[in-house]
Amino acid sequence: MLIDLIQRGGLLMYPIVICSALTVAITIERYIRLAKASTPVDSLLERLKPLVKGGKYAEAAKTCKAERGVVARILAAGLSKGDSPREREKTMAARAAADMHHLGAFVEGLSTIATVSTMLGLLGTVTGMIRAFMQIEKLGGQVNAGVLAGGIWEALLTTAAGLSVAIPAFLCYRWISGMLDRTAEQINISAARVIDWMPDEEKAGA
Repeated sequence: MLIDLIQRGGLLMYPIVICSALTVAITIERYIRLAKASTPVDSLLERLKPLVKGGKYAEAAKTCKAERGVVARILAAGLSKGDSPREREKTMAARAAADMHHLGAFVEGLSTIATVSTMLGLLGTVTGMIRAFMQIEKLGGQVNAGVLAGGIWEALLTTAAGLSVAIPAFLCYRWISGMLDRTAEQINISAARVIDWMPDEEKAGA
């Protein structure tokens, strides 16, 4: 049934099917990667607080390295490098930018797929209608309502298919983007707290 509908919808149904497969692949891959990148932030910060306040940066960095996730990696980078809070903050900012860029790879592709699949659907409908009316012209306009309706519904298949791909693609884009935003917020809050916990004498000398 599905294969038959794809074939009756015309050639533009095939790129729409490819867009559907890409949506599923990107969404699953990014979700798994973001899930693996998550860090138990609250418990980590509780253990880091006394260490950072005591200036025990090597031990604090070791604690971060023992944890999984992007927040732990970024904090470990900042605690391992630099002689002042300002330098450590710069290190964390640079590492955060690189990691977030890596985590956000291909996500914009979901937004592009949502747009392109809609346009492909509309294009398929337009070309399908053109073919239908060309057939009517060949028959000298002597066609019944059934023939005309059959041509039209086949042309509209691509619009339905395009929207069926575009809507989930856009929803997946918003979902994954929300996960990225929450991760970025965790990074900013965690880094700010660690910098704030550093001894006042170090801040004064920064």
